[in-house]
Amino acid sequence: MGEGELLLATSEFPPFEPGCGGGVGTWMEAVARGLSHAHAPVRVLAVGSGPRLAGPTPPYPIYRIPDRLHRHARSVAWRWALYQASRRRARPRALLLATRQMARTPLAWARARGIPTLLFCHGQEWLVRDQPSHERRTQQLIERTPPDLYVANSRYTQSLLEGRGIPASRIVRVRPVSDLARFATADAGRLRRRLGLGDALVLLGAGRLVERKGHDVLVEVAARLLPAFPTLHVVLAGEGPCRGAIEATVQRLGLDKRVHMLGQVDHDELQDVFAAADVFAMATRDLSNHGSVEGYGIVYVEAGAAGVPVVATPVGGVVDVVQDDENGIFVKSADVDDVAAGVASLLADPGKRARLGQRGRELATGAYGLEEQTRVLLDAVAQAEAIVARSSS
Repeated sequence: MGEGELLLATSEFPPFEPGCGGGVGTWMEAVARGLSHAHAPVRVLAVGSGPRLAGPTPPYPIYRIPDRLHRHARSVAWRWALYQASRRRARPRALLLATRQMARTPLAWARARGIPTLLFCHGQEWLVRDQPSHERRTQQLIERTPPDLYVANSRYTQSLLEGRGIPASRIVRVRPVSDLARFATADAGRLRRRLGLGDALVLLGAGRLVERKGHDVLVEVAARLLPAFPTLHVVLAGEGPCRGAIEATVQRLGLDKRVHMLGQVDHDELQDVFAAADVFAMATRDLSNHGSVEGYGIVYVEAGAAGVPVVATPVGGVVDVVQDDENGIFVKSADVDDVAAGVASLLADPGKRARLGQRGRELATGAYGLEEQTRVLLDAVAQAEAIVARSSS
């Protein structure tokens, strides 16, 4: 096993600016924290805005690359960052690449030096679709000099990789994780007090406001269920291009007192938002033919950490994180009728909500948790090291 630092190169890393960031950054922050907790030295090379993204000092060093650079200048910046990360230090143990889109320069740098490489794969970037020219060039580079291992976030993503001709022996599955320790001290009443919800039933949706995630469906569901559940409120946490359309639907249905749009929620407050919910739902649409897919879904794990049952659609990698009638329930599709029926079945049954929520908490802190998935990732690093050793012998 190597003794140098693990270099984690990522295009997203918290703390995020308002309206920015997402699942990739959340996962990579948890990866860095988990490796540090496991006494595996890690250095993060991240695109970001430097000093104005102030926050608590993390237990690992971070080198930030300016985020407003032209693509060619960004390539130079990556080379400089990699040089700075490796000079006067022991040879890096391995390079972990957060996404294919930003992998081109770091991958070439590591391959030229015989440093083991692992590429995280999230799903939709591997869908067959028209791509910008720079993404095609990145794909061609990866095909010519592939990483030693591909890290798939789900069985679905692994199937996409195998469909591109990548052998199963070069693919490992590591579940995306979040640092869930903060959920142990979540305040379930804070958001309720702020919004004046009292003991109302709360249906939560969280994530970027994009068509794929189906937040608009939850607004329609609220209108459908209010006669049966007159205290129901919907809370939507996130920002994105669909916000205007969702707000228009809220106004059209007269739900401005029942739907609460929080916008982007700070990382340190998200646990309180989840803890306030009775049910979490995401009516994920299958838009794979249009280049958009839910490769996994960290938000389902976060809901579980808060003890909140989930309603989900069985598309993409969601089937790897939601277990039907264990930590949540599946509905047939993102159709309003299907989602409303699923949500209603949980709202009407507190005992079932408690049972599913408890199982969600067990999975979030066990098989889906940071410690277990860090172990899986470190095993993958050792596997990549062995591949490089065999090829150089």
